[in-house]
Amino acid sequence: MEITRVPLDKLVYTFYQDLNSPEVQAEVARLAESIKEQGLLHPITVVSDGSNFRVISGCKRIEAHKKLVLLEIDAIIRAPSNNESELITHIHENLVRSNLPWYEQVQLESQLHQLRQEEHGAGKPGKKVGWSLRDTAAELNMAFGVLSEDIRMAEVILADPALKKIGDKKTARRVIFTALKQLNQEAEAGLDAPADLEGDKVYLGSSEQILKGFPPSTFHACITDPPWIKFKDDKYTSDEFTLPVFAEVYRVLTPDSFLFAFVSTDDFYLYRKELPRFGFNVQQIPNVWIKEGSLTRGKKTWEYERDYEPILVAVKGAPALTSSMLSAIYSCKIVAPMKMIHPNEKPKEVITKIIRDCTYEGALILDPFAGSGVVCTTAQSMRRRFVGIERDKGHYGKIVKRLEKEKEK
Repeated sequence: MEITRVPLDKLVYTFYQDLNSPEVQAEVARLAESIKEQGLLHPITVVSDGSNFRVISGCKRIEAHKKLVLLEIDAIIRAPSNNESELITHIHENLVRSNLPWYEQVQLESQLHQLRQEEHGAGKPGKKVGWSLRDTAAELNMAFGVLSEDIRMAEVILADPALKKIGDKKTARRVIFTALKQLNQEAEAGLDAPADLEGDKVYLGSSEQILKGFPPSTFHACITDPPWIKFKDDKYTSDEFTLPVFAEVYRVLTPDSFLFAFVSTDDFYLYRKELPRFGFNVQQIPNVWIKEGSLTRGKKTWEYERDYEPILVAVKGAPALTSSMLSAIYSCKIVAPMKMIHPNEKPKEVITKIIRDCTYEGALILDPFAGSGVVCTTAQSMRRRFVGIERDKGHYGKIVKRLEKEKEK
């Protein structure tokens, strides 16, 4: 098998998922880091058609090379073939990878089954025509029951990509089929959402999944501090599941409502571009929190020290602020480090001003990245209702304790 260097500008994609999706972009970023440190471990596969090369497998590896501003990539060049679908060959090649994640495995199996049915027609019970699930199982040399479950799992992952975070297939299978059983029971009972989803409460888990349990047009505002693209502690940086949460946020916000998000400069430009895809209108310049008495040093000698954070403002519909002539600048001190319960905690004073700007008493406020719980506790003290969601168990426990103390006061 000969490996050849081919120019990136001669490569043509013939198929692939949305390369601009947050999930794919996150994977491309990880691949770029790996290639930068170790080089390309697996060459791509292409077919030469004279002047260009049609890509059979390796689109994300190509995108990672582009991200690193590389001009060429290692490739295996196959001869054109009319006897076998190139996409099917690509699927079989990937299914034998030793490092294949479980969710890619079930998705590839499902894709292969769909392609075979498009090629031969869907099989019909009791008739030897078309292509059935048993035919795909025989092609892959696997049990019919296992393949049937894998394809059902692939369908669920397509609807809820957050499930990819589950580390192993055995656990994923248990989680997915338990959830499906519960949903079927609720459907039979005529329930639209779990009965325990209510206001004035903090939930532990994935925001994207938990928000699915709330009906549309539930919350009057969302005030949050999502994980940033870059942060001093990698544990608190954004991942492929951060941005999709805002699709659910848009759904559960009432018409004519606000979204405020504390962001870095990099995040501001990302969200300003991506949030309109979900339906939001985004203010083209950020509000600014001036962090009194605090300076963050620039990384280079010519960079200014910074004493502010951008605040993204977006709306669903066309709401109005609670007052006219409101400044876009919020100025107050940071939380003293010894009093922080979260490394990126915001002061109650700035949250108070935002809540006052966009809601009235009795409003229901959402924070899908609750962190320190300051949005929840501030809402509680201002006679607003709240829902907070936090996926880290340790921080969730601290928020619950903080709410209990605030309630006692």
